[in-house]
Amino acid sequence: MARVLITGGTGFIGSHLARKCLVRGDEVTLLVRPNSKLDRVSDIAAQLDIQRVPLTDQDRLDACLAQTRPEIVFHLGARTRFTAKKDLSDLQLGLDENLTPLVALLSACARATTSPKAFVRAGTIAEYGPIVSPYRESDKERPNNAYGLSMLAGTQFLSGVRSRIPFPVSTARLALTYGPAQSPDFLLPSLIQACLAGDPITISRPKDRRDLIHVSDVVSAILRMAEMSDTAPDVVNIGTGNAPTMREVTLAVVNAMGASVELSHFKDQRDDDHVELRIDPTSQRALLGWSPEIGLEDGIAMLVDTARQGVSHPTNRRSA
Repeated sequence: MARVLITGGTGFIGSHLARKCLVRGDEVTLLVRPNSKLDRVSDIAAQLDIQRVPLTDQDRLDACLAQTRPEIVFHLGARTRFTAKKDLSDLQLGLDENLTPLVALLSACARATTSPKAFVRAGTIAEYGPIVSPYRESDKERPNNAYGLSMLAGTQFLSGVRSRIPFPVSTARLALTYGPAQSPDFLLPSLIQACLAGDPITISRPKDRRDLIHVSDVVSAILRMAEMSDTAPDVVNIGTGNAPTMREVTLAVVNAMGASVELSHFKDQRDDDHVELRIDPTSQRALLGWSPEIGLEDGIAMLVDTARQGVSHPTNRRSA
């Protein structure tokens, strides 16, 4: 049992992590924005210590850490979507939303009388940008948007201060995560809801490839990183190392749902125009002694079962 603090705990991955920590018997504090909705954790809210503290409020943040004395900190809070602006103001917004809170939280942990034993942050393979996959941790990153740039800035910041703080810090660069309670804006929940409704599905880039990892495996990986403490790697990719096409993913969902394949429509796409987002899993195996357990077929089957039980979210997405 440990005292755990999670930022982004009301989000998709964070809510799954909070549940797993409760199952382990941990004391779980969610550090959330003042206006955060608790929909994903409403059924377990009574078991959580929910602190509505802005990460930019130094005094309240210090008081929160003094009260909760977390042994493990998981920093999962991040903004993922930004509209590109001609004046590059989106880049400043990315830093404000994703780098500044990280620096504030890390600084508060460094000031705390009781330091955490581990600080694990969720990064993203968007940090690599448009380079050739599979992505390796040693690759030179080239992100070209506010999300990728701001998240890479956070990764570099953590790496740079490692020797200056009295507790270990590490970044888990996550592949594209899916699972129950994911926003309906994403492909898999959108496809499932379309099949349930009998609506047509249009895939605009069917030859694109994506490394898709189930949220339960992501939670398992970052818990493993926290357990390793001082021996946790600086940065490690978390994914499957496989990247099916969006056509293959769509047809897998249609098949699992028992829906008509005629619902699926695939736009033309040149062979030399596809994008592949895929990690090299070598480091996660070698450094963490860990590999994902849930294959895509089984993960889709689990999502379908959940949807058929009525645990779903309305969606307005019918294309990808």
